[in-house]
Amino acid sequence: MMISSLLIVIIIGSVFTAWFFGVGPFRSPISTGPGGVTTVTTGQGNCPATGCVLTLPVKFTLTNLYTGGAIDTGATDLTILKPSGSASVAATSWETGGTDSNGVWTTTRSYHSGDIFYLHVSYGNSKYQLSFPVPVGEQSEQTSLPVSISMNLIGTYTLGILEPDGVTAIAGSGNYNVTTKANTSPRFSITVSNSADDTGFTGTFQRYDIIENNGPRTLVNALAVKISETSATPNCFVKDWTRVAQTSDAFYYLKTIGDHAVNRDVLPDTTIDPVLKGTYSDTFTVDATALPAGDTEVVNVYYYVYLSVYYYGTNLGATNTETLTGATITFNLLG
Repeated sequence: MMISSLLIVIIIGSVFTAWFFGVGPFRSPISTGPGGVTTVTTGQGNCPATGCVLTLPVKFTLTNLYTGGAIDTGATDLTILKPSGSASVAATSWETGGTDSNGVWTTTRSYHSGDIFYLHVSYGNSKYQLSFPVPVGEQSEQTSLPVSISMNLIGTYTLGILEPDGVTAIAGSGNYNVTTKANTSPRFSITVSNSADDTGFTGTFQRYDIIENNGPRTLVNALAVKISETSATPNCFVKDWTRVAQTSDAFYYLKTIGDHAVNRDVLPDTTIDPVLKGTYSDTFTVDATALPAGDTEVVNVYYYVYLSVYYYGTNLGATNTETLTGATITFNLLG
């Protein structure tokens, strides 16, 4: 299964910058030193270096991170959420809207400089949510407070599996016979490949409007392995991944991967960035010593985007509603 959709990467206000690659925290322009921030009423012209504290509509501009093109989300794909004041209580919807063909949405409500809100994006298959402070003004007579958001596309993914020799591919619905291969502890290699240029997963984020385990739902990038036996407890198990759930006929294993592990970033000269080639490789080892001769157990491997680890574990391998299955492959272990 393949997917392609939009994700937020960076938010940049008129006088503040917030990065979502883990390279820096929110930096607020609001001074906490002597004098604080000057509050200026409309009509007084230029603001001081610390900016004017204003109450105005927010003008969002959404662009594609890699191409610079406008992102037209449509009429109601953006939601501003008001924080509840408690990590264990969900934020509430405050205003909805969407960008036009120029990537611009100006809110109907006015917002006060320095107040914190959340922005939720639900555009096609894309889901993202982030916290943003309402920026201060640069001119006291301006009509809106600008916030620019750069976004990128989720990629188009495939999964490949190699036998322990590191060469022989296992096709979907293929077989690995531990007896004929004389290997009851096979170590399989997984490769997730992204074939779409200038795309990738933005990063782990929280749903402040959905509470689970006494806090906001956290959504990640992950690989999963399921081993199942028909109407019986599996004899095989994964030795080197964490088992997060078990049913009467299946074991579920999960491994979160780096936020940008499968990003594919193409520079303007069309040269692939060596750091972001769009492939990620990993391994898992199966203990099949107890697999009876002639028996068959099924191995499913999944690449998930927007997965809640907590939900997956507590709901016995079921995925939360936001989850996208980027790619999957299935093969059989034969005794």
